[in-house]
Amino acid sequence: FSRRVGLGADSQIPRWWRTLPAGAHQHLIILIEAIEEELVWPTPMALNVVQLIHKAVEADRPITLTQGLYRLWSRIRRTEVATWTKEHAGHWDRAVAGSAPLRAALLRQAKLELATVQQFSWVGVLWDLTKFYDFVDLQVVANAGLAQNYPIVSLALGLQMAAAPRRVRADQCISDAMIPTRSLIAGCGQAVDFSRLALFEVLDHLHARYRPLELSSWVDDLGHQEVGHTLSVASRAISVSTELVTGLQARGFKM
Repeated sequence: FSRRVGLGADSQIPRWWRTLPAGAHQHLIILIEAIEEELVWPTPMALNVVQLIHKAVEADRPITLTQGLYRLWSRIRRTEVATWTKEHAGHWDRAVAGSAPLRAALLRQAKLELATVQQFSWVGVLWDLTKFYDFVDLQVVANAGLAQNYPIVSLALGLQMAAAPRRVRADQCISDAMIPTRSLIAGCGQAVDFSRLALFEVLDHLHARYRPLELSSWVDDLGHQEVGHTLSVASRAISVSTELVTGLQARGFKM
């Protein structure tokens, strides 16, 4: 754990716990095992702090600071979740180990330039979801997680924390607790994987309906390319785009 990390509602950083007295680490293990067995967090842990970081005049950047025990548990479960990602992430998903946004963009651009050299028509459409994390429906994530065999303990406890009350902190001020009705928490170790689940049904449907389809994702950035004869390219681009927007808006997302 980094030394430079924001404090959550408990004002604890797991790094500090390395110097706990003899026997204390065993108590931590017992506590985490009990939480996983009961599939519920202790009531005092059900509170997150959303720190607003000044980004621009128009808006601030929110980072959710979870409590120390949740951060420790997320680190423990990280390998299991990474294994699921490697085995179950959609073939369209570029936000996986060994990849990078620049690499995905360069490959996309290279394909379109090659199509130009070969005198094929092509269309490239880039989609960005507005405030993506804020509009994620947790029920959609839960349903997709169960359907895709996401580790059930990580799914249940992670979604509980996403649904926990939040206080917004800006400078030296902090708000009353608010109950979120949707949205992921930026700063959670599972947020990117939960975002995969939030989009999985829509993207899987489109890839099955328009096979073969070049529609890739990098968290909330979607890229769609069509290459071929002019009429076919135009027709497929319009059809895929219409269904994509319809499916995403039906789940509460804004384009």
